[in-house]
Order: sequence, then structure tokens, then C-alpha cells
Amino acid sequence: LSAVIGNPPWGQMGFVHGKQARQALRKRFRTGDGPLDPYKLFIERAHELLAEGGRWGLVVPDILLLKSYESTRRLILEQSQLERFVHLGREFEGANIDTLIVVGTRSRAPDDDGEVEIHEHLGGVAARRQRQGVFAELPAAKFNLYLDDHSLRLYRRLRQLPRLGQHFEIHEGVHSGNVRRKLFCDREPEGARARLVLGRGELEPFRLSWAGRWIDLAPDLVDRAAGEYANLGRPHWHRDPKLVVRRTGDRVVAARDPDGYYVSNNMFVLLPRARQTSLLSYLGLLQSSLYTWYFRTEQPRVGRLFAELKIVHLRDFPVPKDGAWLAGHAHLAELTRALETQPGDHQLLEELDQWVYRLFELDDAERQLVGSIAAHRPR
Repeated sequence: LSAVIGNPPWGQMGFVHGKQARQALRKRFRTGDGPLDPYKLFIERAHELLAEGGRWGLVVPDILLLKSYESTRRLILEQSQLERFVHLGREFEGANIDTLIVVGTRSRAPDDDGEVEIHEHLGGVAARRQRQGVFAELPAAKFNLYLDDHSLRLYRRLRQLPRLGQHFEIHEGVHSGNVRRKLFCDREPEGARARLVLGRGELEPFRLSWAGRWIDLAPDLVDRAAGEYANLGRPHWHRDPKLVVRRTGDRVVAARDPDGYYVSNNMFVLLPRARQTSLLSYLGLLQSSLYTWYFRTEQPRVGRLFAELKIVHLRDFPVPKDGAWLAGHAHLAELTRALETQPGDHQLLEELDQWVYRLFELDDAERQLVGSIAAHRPR
């Protein structure tokens, strides 16, 4: 074919595949891994049908850009010269998902230096351009449409540093499954129980509070024989000293928990791998403008649906080189301790940011780039 255009079906809810059909689709299509969302199978089939130099344009959900569709993105990068993305937002009435138009040309040897136009509405000139090869070098080949040259240089440098995941094991909080009503309690239950933080206003920058809810830890509470399920994790994930990080939103929000609360899966728990690890120092990193900048650089969904921090993002956060960390983490801990009692003190927040910039050896231009995050902190 010389052209393929269309609006393939999205989502999985309306498609029910039996076991054999699922197995056949996964075997037939390279993109059949992960969620069997039909739009990605359409993308692969379009590439099979197109002749060299044939053009394609499809309307797809913008989850293609950053979500867990790496195999689909890599197929596109390997078999097409991308021409343009048009990031439209919620374009279709009744569809609660952002929309994307992708246009490309079938090619056996795409040019990594070829520039891809990025549009934010139909018609007019491109808002920006990006080299196709940049997408291939990003983690999971994400189609990051908002990564400019200055941000890319800093991002590349920070990716050479050690990772937060080397110092912490990271887990989701309690998944209540289909027993939420009897697992999460407004009144203190009898028997085994613990204080529970759900996250609705209980987690704020530098502060974790308890609103009076409980979790029922009775060993026979979940009747698995009757089809009930829940995942509480291991008790020490909650009871040991830890950091707690909010899951949703486009800004990193974290606090210390020295009191052993159980937390819901609206949050993640970070447990130090070494006993001597300073939770205060790492809390300072998490609450710095640099970490929110890094997260938004990897996951640029500010103001859009489904902005969400994941375990992979937390593991991937950079930490300073050992020498800089040994020399500077104690002062960072002091600043963080002060902010636990005065979380809205903007002078202290600025001092914390500047100290983190120093630990990461940011130059003036890089500080200015990251500082735009601090300028939009909630007041």
C-alpha cells in the first residue's frame, strides 16, 4: 500500500479475547506484549502493509507517548521516518483521554537526525522540532515531545549519576482489592490493627499526618476462597522508618514516617537499604525542585490527565556523587528538619534548592532552568 490512514479502536474494555485468541495475538504481533490494546496492533499491521516510502497517519490515544508501550514505539522508530506529532488533548466528546495524531513514512533505514515536527493543534507551524534519534535514547524509547536541547543536556548528565534505587527498596502501599470497606475502617477495629494513612490531605510536602482511619489486620479478614483479594505487602514495609511519596500529580510530594503508619497504594514507601542512611537528607532531595524537574522531564504531563509517579521514576532519580554527598548531606538534613516544622518557609525552600544544585554541580544556566519549577510551587 502507498498510504494508511485511520482512527483505530482504542482501549481494551470493549474487546474480550479468549485465552487462545490472546495467545494467538501475542504470538502474531511483536506489539502483542503487555495490554492488548487494539490500536497498537493496527500500527504494526499498517507497517506490514505499507510499501517502502508509503505514508501513514493514525489518530491514537496519547498514552502511546509515555506509557508502557515500548515495543510499539520501538517498532515505529525502527520502521518509519516520523514526520509529525499533533498533540490535541481531549478532542473527542465523551472520550476521557488525550488524543494524538502520528504521521510517518515507511522506511527500512530511518535517519536518526531527521527532525520530527511537534504540533499542539491542527494547522499552523510546528511548536517545536525534535530529532528522531532522541526518542530512541530515552528510557523505554518514550516519545517525549517537550524535551528541548537545554533540558536534554542536563538530563543526559544527571543520568550518568548513581540512582535512588541503589539506596532504597521501593514498594506500593496497601492495595485494598475488593475488600476496601472491611479492610479500611473509620473506627478502630478489635484485634490486629494499625493506623492507616489514605493520602487525602494527610500527605503534604515534608509532613505526614494521621486522620484517624485504621486498617484491620485480622489474618482471616480476606476470604480468598470466596474470591476476595487484597495485597497488604509485608508488615515491615509499613512499620519500619521510611519515606512516603505521593503517587499522583505532576510534582513530587514526600514526607518521613517515623511512626509506622500503614499507607494505601495512593503512596509509595521507600525503605533504606542501609541502616545509616539519612532519611532527612533523601527527603530533602525528593522535595527539591530538581527532582520535580527531573520527573517532569521524563514524564511531561503537567496539567494533563494521568500525571502519575511510578516506581520506575523513583528508582531512576539521580543522587549526587559519593564525594559531594558525604560532604554535603548533613547540611541538607538540617535544612530538611527545619522545613518539617516550617514547610511553607520559602526562604528555607530556596536555600534547600540551592544546596541541592551545589551537590549536583549545576551551573548558573542549569539552575535557572530548574528554578522555573520552584517559581510555581503551591503557596
